[in-house]
Amino acid sequence: QQFFAAYVDILPLKWNLHVIPQAVTCDLYRNFNDYDFVGNMDEDFMMDLHRMAEKFGGALPDVLDDVFGYRSNLELLSITSKERDGRQKEKNVSV
Repeated sequence: QQFFAAYVDILPLKWNLHVIPQAVTCDLYRNFNDYDFVGNMDEDFMMDLHRMAEKFGGALPDVLDDVFGYRSNLELLSITSKERDGRQKEKNVSV
């Protein structure tokens, strides 16, 4: 705990205290291009969850929906498949 506290204390306040420790642990800056999916937790988060569920399939869509309720959120946002596809083309997201 003392080492973690010291680590957090030296990080600049504008750095993301959630992502930085994870990124350092997994050498994210060296391995970024190896990821199959990159999403953002921003206003398009539910759309990113939908894209990830569609891309990887299996049990993932149900698990993501159980945790985040992304399906109902997409319905509440009244985003049609056509709008989703159009918005996705506008986003420059690495896959």
